[in-house]
Amino acid sequence: MKTPDGPQQPFSSSSAIENSQPSEASPLPPTARDIFAINARENQAPVRAVKGARASKTADSSLYKPSGRIAVYGLPLLALWALPASALLGYAYWQFTQQWNPVMFAQIFLGFALGAAMFPAIRLAKCRNPKIAVGAAVLLTLLTFVVWHALEARAMRAEYVDYFTKMGVQSGVPERQARARVEKLLTPARSARAYLREVTDYGILLHEDSSSRLNSSQSGTRVAGVWYWLLSALETVLAAFIAGAMAHSAASARFSEARDRWYRRKKFASVAPSRVVELLDSMKAERWREAGQLMQNAKTESSFQVVIYDCAPASEGFVALTQTANNQTTCLYEAAVSQENIALLRNPL
Repeated sequence: MKTPDGPQQPFSSSSAIENSQPSEASPLPPTARDIFAINARENQAPVRAVKGARASKTADSSLYKPSGRIAVYGLPLLALWALPASALLGYAYWQFTQQWNPVMFAQIFLGFALGAAMFPAIRLAKCRNPKIAVGAAVLLTLLTFVVWHALEARAMRAEYVDYFTKMGVQSGVPERQARARVEKLLTPARSARAYLREVTDYGILLHEDSSSRLNSSQSGTRVAGVWYWLLSALETVLAAFIAGAMAHSAASARFSEARDRWYRRKKFASVAPSRVVELLDSMKAERWREAGQLMQNAKTESSFQVVIYDCAPASEGFVALTQTANNQTTCLYEAAVSQENIALLRNPL
């Protein structure tokens, strides 16, 4: 877009902004394209677009890029966090699947639980490296499934002990003595081998409502052998993918390197479409009191929103104007703002 004040300004949401015109059917600018067209038509300075900016699902990725750093204690913390978290989640998942275990759906729920468990660890470790965060989420997922299989093996071992003890009693061996012999024979290594052989040979039964346990008498399609392990691998990947995506998002959140603290994101106000151009002018001119008054007068929800990233007592934060359309959020304008000006935005009177 050519302007009287300077060269063409990039804005990735449209490659032909200079040819776009606001809708004649409505006086309101419903899209970012119309806002820029109005600015050009009125010979105003265009909104300063960020080089390489693009529409994204969250406004957090508009300008900010994580530094890739992590606290000195971050890696040990993430590793230690995975141990109790995997034990707790593995046990909860095992209890859940004893009653209801729909194929894939249970793993989706588990993935969200794993991602939620990773969030406080990432914050405490001050992990701004998405790759490390995703790796920690994958590790937590694997450990959780290991715990689940260990609990399944323990339950199967108890069934074996009861079965062979009854056989011993029927042969004339006292129950206590028979149980002690079986317990001695079923070492952890033998129990693990027996479990792996059992799940490989019998697998699970699939029916309309859920996937049943190994020894269920319900009718359905049996998945066993290599297919059982392929299904298990797919379920693990599904849970790890969800947990990894949530961990990646947590590690990509804004962080103040100067203050060594996370920014707090808060949706401050919605902006009426008829006020967007005026608000943009005020923000570009750094008339923050006027911008705050415009936002305070907006009482209705709209697709245009002002988001404040605050990190008090840091000297400055960020203010962004975003538009949400078709489940995507585009950052229209963003600027570093002092805490004094943020205070004016919040309380312009």
